[in-house]
Amino acid sequence: MLLQAQSFLGPCTAVCTSDDGGVLAACGGTLHYYNENGIHRKGTLLETDRILLIKGSSVVGFAQCRYHVVRYYEKDGVLMSAKNCIQTSEPIVGFMPISEEKVLVATFNGCILEYFNQVRTRTVYQHRSAAMCVSLMGASVAVVGGMCGDLSRVDLTSGDVNKLKGHVSTGHIRSISIDGEYILSAGDDRTAKLWHGDTLLWTLEAHTTRIWSTAIKYPFMATGSEDGCVLLWKHDPNHCNNGWRVSSSSDVTTHGAIWGISLTIYEGYVQVAYGTSSGAVAVCNHDTLSDSSASSDLTTKLAIQSCNTTARVVRLISEDVICVIFSCGSLYLATVSNGSERLVASSTNFLSATEVAGCLDELVLGTSTGSILQVSVETGLVTNMSPS
Repeated sequence: MLLQAQSFLGPCTAVCTSDDGGVLAACGGTLHYYNENGIHRKGTLLETDRILLIKGSSVVGFAQCRYHVVRYYEKDGVLMSAKNCIQTSEPIVGFMPISEEKVLVATFNGCILEYFNQVRTRTVYQHRSAAMCVSLMGASVAVVGGMCGDLSRVDLTSGDVNKLKGHVSTGHIRSISIDGEYILSAGDDRTAKLWHGDTLLWTLEAHTTRIWSTAIKYPFMATGSEDGCVLLWKHDPNHCNNGWRVSSSSDVTTHGAIWGISLTIYEGYVQVAYGTSSGAVAVCNHDTLSDSSASSDLTTKLAIQSCNTTARVVRLISEDVICVIFSCGSLYLATVSNGSERLVASSTNFLSATEVAGCLDELVLGTSTGSILQVSVETGLVTNMSPS
């Protein structure tokens, strides 16, 4: 069932689904909760800062702003902020709640800070340069990619830091993907590197421009670069070269940088979905039953090129359904099995989609125009919650 439409008085800056199927959404510093039974709770957590990220449930959790992390809770039907909040002097690039009292906060200057009951207890880690990207291996290990080729694996319990040396010092780390103990990093040096723990297993070299996007489901990896090239790789320690490039996207003309990429392994094949800055979107398959180490083209199951603008959001909803939002304001749903695509809606409300969350049946979107949209994947029905 779709939620009843609600109106905001300003931009929707963050949205997520709650554990009970409701929606948590932020307008500036105010947090709203809605569910299909008509329950609405709200509360202003901060008067002077916008909520950018929400982690929690309908009754308790944390909200991240540019310089604050605020703990919220429900009291008598109102969402309240804790008396004290976490405040930093540097912009926050991410956070992770460990418990209701303990939170780890990562800032742009490369610090990972520990807070207990909103009081800073220690600096877990200080990167020597700005943190370009941070990814977590569970709750105890962070992988930090920075400027000048810096890549570090940090034990957040002991504070021990292991430098992962391999990327050149003249470029930045642009993307980090993690699958269990395996790390895939890539950046300006046009290489991707596969690590197991602190050990470099394989350097993937084939791209001619910087790599913006990575995905890993070991032993398969996907990389996408600035020139629109998508490559699929397979690692095999028994192979003479540690592995091989199994497929490429040469059968799809992308004409743009790869800004989003995902990788899923199904029975008998690997599926890669990606979108580019030019608006091309593709879902491709590779047969995993083949033992050949020769490179081949990815088999394109779906190619959407109905828009000549940037594909801003590409999300595989299931093995057979993909959602694409273009910067021209068009929202598409497409079916992989038969290659069909459908324009669900085209509106200025979609021009700045900031968040997407959802499941097989429904999607929840937040946009910078103040809209909360819930889309039925089955029927394509869209509820537009834009201000009146």
